[in-house]
Amino acid sequence: MICRILLVVLMLSGCAQSHVVAPIYPEESRALKEEGTVVLRVVVEASGKPSDVRVERSSGSPSLDASAVQAVTQWVFKPAMKGREPVQATALVPVVFSLKNDASGSGR
Repeated sequence: MICRILLVVLMLSGCAQSHVVAPIYPEESRALKEEGTVVLRVVVEASGKPSDVRVERSSGSPSLDASAVQAVTQWVFKPAMKGREPVQATALVPVVFSLKNDASGSGR
């Protein structure tokens, strides 16, 4: 496993992930043994597509933060609902980068 993603969305509004693209563990971060959690603030449109993805809380590594943003930008969410209508909403999404969970044992 290149990185572990905490698949629980800390919801501000009721949306959840429908399609998840795993972030790539940057080579530079792997070489430096950087780990951490990036918390992203994501505006999810009624269509389920993220329209704005920003770092709410940094992992401390610009490379890990950028990888998380790049991956979550490709996600498709199940949108929040107001009655029976999908609506735009904002969610906090934690992305955890951990080398300890590497299934290959090589840090890759």
